[in-house]
Formats: sequence, C-alpha cells, structure tokens
Amino acid sequence: MVWRARVQMELGHLREVEDSFGRALRFVADRGVGLLPAAGIAHIGMGALLYERDELDEAERELEEGARLAERAKEVGNLVWGYVTLSRTRLAQGDEEGALEMAREAERVARGSDANLQIAIAVAWMTRLRLARGDFAQASSVEEGRAASADAAAGNAGAARSAHLLTSARLLRAQGRHREAFGLLEEPREEAEASERATS
Repeated sequence: MVWRARVQMELGHLREVEDSFGRALRFVADRGVGLLPAAGIAHIGMGALLYERDELDEAERELEEGARLAERAKEVGNLVWGYVTLSRTRLAQGDEEGALEMAREAERVARGSDANLQIAIAVAWMTRLRLARGDFAQASSVEEGRAASADAAAGNAGAARSAHLLTSARLLRAQGRHREAFGLLEEPREEAEASERATS
C-alpha cells in the first residue's frame, strides 16, 4: 500500500495518496504498533503529502516523526526520502540552515549504506540546494566527490546512474555549459523511451 501511494504521489494523485497513508496511520494507531517500520513510512508519506499541499508546519511534524522511526529501524531508503523532504520543507519555511542540515543527514545516511540509488538521491538534492543558494563552488565540490566515489564503485547503473547524470547536467547548466548538459541528458532520455518510462 505504501509503495503504491508513493507512485500515486509522483503522478500527482494526492487524494489517493492521502487515503493510502491515512489508512496506514489509522492501522498503526488502532493496532498500537506505532514503532513498527511501516509507521515510519506512513508518517514520512503523510509529511510528503502535507509538503505538497504547502501545510509546512504539519509536514515538518510528520516528517520528523517518520525520520525518527525510520532511523530506529535502519530503513535507509525511507530515511533518505524523509530527510530530503524535511530539507525541502525547511527551505520552503525560509530556514536555509535547517534545510542544509537535513540535506547533510540524507547524505550521511546514504553514504553510510553504500546504496547507489540513495547516494544519487541525496547528492542530487544537495547539489540542487547548493545551486539554489548560489553556492556554485560547493555544488561543484559535492558533484566532484560523488563522481570520484562513483568511479571507485562498480555497478553504478540504472536509476542511480540516471540520477547522477541529471545532477551533473543541472550543474553544467548552472555554469552556462548548456551543450554539455544537453549531451548528458541523452542517455537517460533514451533509457526512458526504450523502457516506456517517459516520466522517469
């Protein structure tokens, strides 16, 4: 149910998302199992939904609770998702330092797990955050560190590679290197077309 809700959120079906995560949270409350891993996912999901609706204070509370539970359960994917969304929420509240702190937490968790996709997600957000702050040197440093570790790691393919290519392209575009950025986007575009996942 939770994974279906995440897909629905990506597609913009927020009413269905609210129903899915609402049912999950009611199940957790009714059964008294608030410390189960599913509870963390449900709180993060509801927080992400509230962020999309611009209900930022409520989103922050749900995301903090979800991240606390995901941290206890060592759920790397959900924890990175939670921290990145909490970072976005704090940025939307005007708390740039808080946003940066949560982005660092996402990167810490991802790098500690050696999970390529989670590292790609955390680095992509950190790079975007640095660029939004006008901190091009730090954004470049984040990307260079990511590229060095990716070169040292084997099997950097699929969704993680696409995320890294998109991040590199975003950085090149910010530097005014549009032709190079466009070239990097060719591979993910071809992959999306080949697999009929144009929304990737």
